[in-house]
Amino acid sequence: MGIIRQVPVEWSMEELVTNIEVPSGYGGVVKARRLSRKSMNDQNSPVWIPTQSVVLTFNGQKLPPHVYCYFTSLSAYPM
Repeated sequence: MGIIRQVPVEWSMEELVTNIEVPSGYGGVVKARRLSRKSMNDQNSPVWIPTQSVVLTFNGQKLPPHVYCYFTSLSAYPM
């Protein structure tokens, strides 16, 4: 698993998994999950706000240094 940052919130996880490209020699992306942060609203009840960080699960044991999506290079960091 690895984390990629600066992924627009408008991109859905299904769209990201199908359109992401991984360099050769590394396993493909199996699953994506967006991280959220907890914030309190005016009524002091918790609200979950989606962030631009996404956790990717790869089909393999090696983490690629970068992944590519929509002509953008995104660095992958270990968890």
